[in-house]
Amino acid sequence: MNLPTGDSAFLALKDTAQAKINQFVDSLKLHAADEKNYVFAVKSDFIKDGQHEHMWSRFFVVNSNTFQGMLVDSPYVLKKLKIQDEVKVPLKEVEAWVIYDEVHKQKIGSFSSKYLEGQKGNN
Repeated sequence: MNLPTGDSAFLALKDTAQAKINQFVDSLKLHAADEKNYVFAVKSDFIKDGQHEHMWSRFFVVNSNTFQGMLVDSPYVLKKLKIQDEVKVPLKEVEAWVIYDEVHKQKIGSFSSKYLEGQKGNN
């Protein structure tokens, strides 16, 4: 989905994700080894040769303010990247995050999902 550059509502949701990033980091540190019951995913902007693509990655480790994991989106623009490529994303570049918690049957984070779903009907 293409949103207008500078979409103020969407940018505010990115700010929310950043403001609550410690919740994601703390949970990742506690539960990263339990891949059966927890999935930790982050959306960020990947840039290659001046081209941008916003994609989801799954993370297993956070070190020195950087997430380490693998790309779980299929790139449409950045063809040199492939699903399951190893990626690193600095915490400050996180645009959205979600934790799928099967133990408690809940989804935590995902601040932009409802907004984006509502925008689909407007395109």
